[in-house]
Amino acid sequence: MRSRCAAWLEWFATGGNGALWWARSCWLLALCIGTGAGHAAQKDVLVVGKTQVCFSRDYALELAAISAENNAHDACAALGSGWRLGELRIPGYQQCRQCGQSKEYRCEITQVSYSCISTEGRQAAEEKAPRDGKSGSDASSGAGAGALEKWAKPANGADAASPGATQTRNPLEHFEAERAEVRKQPIRITSPQPRQQVTTRVVEVVGDTQGVLRNSELTVHFNGAQQRIASDANGKFQVRLILAAGLNNVRVCHAQACSEVAIDAKIQPQALMATLTWQGRADLDLHVLTPSGAHCMHGRRSIANECSLDIDDTRGVNPENISIAPQAPKGKYRFSVVNYSGQSGIQGVLSIYKAERLVETRPFVTGGGKKSTALEVDVGND
Repeated sequence: MRSRCAAWLEWFATGGNGALWWARSCWLLALCIGTGAGHAAQKDVLVVGKTQVCFSRDYALELAAISAENNAHDACAALGSGWRLGELRIPGYQQCRQCGQSKEYRCEITQVSYSCISTEGRQAAEEKAPRDGKSGSDASSGAGAGALEKWAKPANGADAASPGATQTRNPLEHFEAERAEVRKQPIRITSPQPRQQVTTRVVEVVGDTQGVLRNSELTVHFNGAQQRIASDANGKFQVRLILAAGLNNVRVCHAQACSEVAIDAKIQPQALMATLTWQGRADLDLHVLTPSGAHCMHGRRSIANECSLDIDDTRGVNPENISIAPQAPKGKYRFSVVNYSGQSGIQGVLSIYKAERLVETRPFVTGGGKKSTALEVDVGND
């Protein structure tokens, strides 16, 4: 009778709609449950399963099904010490809601029906329909039961019905705990790889925040300098950095959460180097005047054996960097920061390196005036 009831309900669930569907399904559900009410060895329970955290749709549905199974387990246990969870009767009805503009969902499965088996009815329950030879699951099990069977197995192969067996673990709690850990430290640097060797001074650092930090401010720390960047609407980020010769430790942080990668730069060491970083998207330019009178800037980015402007970006994206070659003339080098866009109140830092080591940091704030000089620093190349 019960297998007929399950079949009827599935037929109406796919063929019925509106008030008629609800009337038929509720009437049949009452009939199905009522038919076995007098059978002391077996009872049916109705439960709901849902996720509290956002996941991909398929994953959220799987976790909601696990939640329903765990709730059914608790409902059977509440009937008394002689009762345990039986088989899935009715898979229930799925509903998922998108989490904002992301591709993740919260899902709920309602009206899920499981049977509860009493101790005296154990033998009858164990003689139910033959198991599928491939998956080992009941041929009559509802949708989702076989897919979730791996989560319900007791640890160390213990028999769930034997005395002292390990209780069925709650994988939903496990995965939500994992998700909570991801939220504590979601930042991942995906490129370059740890200890990756590069042969250029400028490198692109790429990563993501696993969808947790969308349109959020991040701080990048490198070679004693730091700059602020923003993740995009999907939580991804990309930034260009200036490397020193040798091993460079790069950290990307949000509050106390950080991800770090070491990059091995196989490049020629420089006599001097100046790195300009700032907040916001103002257009600032880095210049240098050499002892010979040469002038490296955005209009003349390289002078052989003297200076080189490694990065210049008119979009207002920092950093900018000027390198002084080892064979460059000895004497005084004047580095200057020019406020090309004329925005006032822009905070920045000029970091000075000698022989690839940080020797000085000079913070500044821009004043008003297009192409005004925000900072000048004289550095000796002795």
